Amino acid sequence: MKQLFLILMFIPVFTFAQDEEKKTHFQVGAGFSFGFFNPSDINDYIADDLDFHNMIVQTGFSGMFLNIGGRFFVGYKTDINLGVETFLEGAIGPKIISVNGGGGMAYLFNRFSPGVKLTYNLQLSKKSSLVFGTGPMFNNMNFKVDGDKIISGASLGSKFEVAYQFNQRHIAPRAFIDVDFAKVKSKVIEMNYSGVQIGVAFSGIW
Repeated sequence: MKQLFLILMFIPVFTFAQDEEKKTHFQVGAGFSFGFFNPSDINDYIADDLDFHNMIVQTGFSGMFLNIGGRFFVGYKTDINLGVETFLEGAIGPKIISVNGGGGMAYLFNRFSPGVKLTYNLQLSKKSSLVFGTGPMFNNMNFKVDGDKIISGASLGSKFEVAYQFNQRHIAPRAFIDVDFAKVKSKVIEMNYSGVQIGVAFSGIW
């Protein structure tokens, strides 16, 4: 994993500035997102754990449905608009529950996922394009209760993305929607991070 991160960090060193009319380019960027998911087995575990400790949720509900993510990516686009992007992505689903008596429980479900996507740029105008991408990712997941790791695992998954990108000279911000298929079946429960992410990313192109 460390070797992959170092490769991604040093790729920009070997890029060089190109004219705006050049159809091939390197792209380096980072972004953030929030996601909607339904980790049903994790939510059942939380409900059972609260019941085991005789805790009653005072407000809201115990289930997770929202997570927060971040990413770093490096891409290359050819002169026929096909390209490839490698990425490192992480997401965290925190759930802090206040219960009767003033106490509480803290649950944390997170994912770390390196991956690669095949991309296609559909040029809408000189300044904007739609970027379609799909490819595999490797998901490392763990679930913690009050800071103690309860369950962990890893498996292959996949990602599909559609992004609207605004292309300025050397600057290319994008808004994106991702659909993720990410599940790890442990001996205890299924850790399911499949869902939808919405976010923005900021990148430079050369």
